[in-house]
Amino acid sequence: MELTTDLLIKELWRAIDGFPGYWVSTDGRVCKTSSQGPGHLVRAHAGKDGYLQLILIRDGKVYTRLVARLVALAWIPNPENKPEVNHKDGNKLCNSTENLEWSTRKEQMVHAFETGLAKNADTRKRFTPEDHALIHQYAQQGLSHRAIAKVTGFNRTTVINSLKNNAFSS
Repeated sequence: MELTTDLLIKELWRAIDGFPGYWVSTDGRVCKTSSQGPGHLVRAHAGKDGYLQLILIRDGKVYTRLVARLVALAWIPNPENKPEVNHKDGNKLCNSTENLEWSTRKEQMVHAFETGLAKNADTRKRFTPEDHALIHQYAQQGLSHRAIAKVTGFNRTTVINSLKNNAFSS
């Protein structure tokens, strides 16, 4: 998308420190300017963890950066020097300044539990002797660890540990 005057007026832009020619807006968009004109928006994509990231190029080297962090570094004061950026509403795709804040890992975890983004240990599935027997039954039928994990709802490590131990222990 080519940058227009309307777009520049609706959003506030700041240069990205360390990446000449790149700019980040308060709405979480990044553009690359050029000597021939206003430039273009840099396309972001969701990484495997769900956070928007993009590619920036400096001196011929390619760098992957998280959009939320670029926005926070450019726009959100960090007087307590907190190391992480938190999405207030839990939406990893919403990178506007209103939705971001600096936080610690502990603050991130508390926020995740309070908003239901992370499950409390009490709500997780408990491993029972019946689960142990079922995992062994599936293994004897020839199912892979991954398939057993998918069917039972336990992670692969739990499945492997169950198969290593013939005796059930909670």
